[in-house]
Amino acid sequence: MDRLRAIRYGSLWFDADNDVKGFDALGDYAEMFWLPIIGPTATLTLRRFCQWTDQAPSGLRVGLGSLAATLGVGKGTSHNSSVVRTLTRLVDFGLARREGDALAVRRMVPIVPVRLAERFPAGLADRHRQVIEALAISAES
Repeated sequence: MDRLRAIRYGSLWFDADNDVKGFDALGDYAEMFWLPIIGPTATLTLRRFCQWTDQAPSGLRVGLGSLAATLGVGKGTSHNSSVVRTLTRLVDFGLARREGDALAVRRMVPIVPVRLAERFPAGLADRHRQVIEALAISAES
């Protein structure tokens, strides 16, 4: 994200295996289980990009300052700005990737990896285990 003043949000990141087993980024799973991992700003950003794709399937260009302002994280776009750290966080956790000068995001988020789910507080960990077990049972039927 270094030295970018604008990001072309170009596409959804399709992954056949993940898209079958994953959860809609706009749904409850992403909010309940990914938000504690990536934080509220990254979760909102992921959702915002998915909504924009619904409105402009061929992609769009958005200034980093404008994106930052719409997320409520100021207007800064330096290397250490909130908006750049947010985009980097999405990439670091595998929820987005750079494709040339564009950013592609997952519309379907994967199941939170075990190593990350282990960090959940007890109640949330129990709920996550229930969701995953129910998913496994429905896949067997």
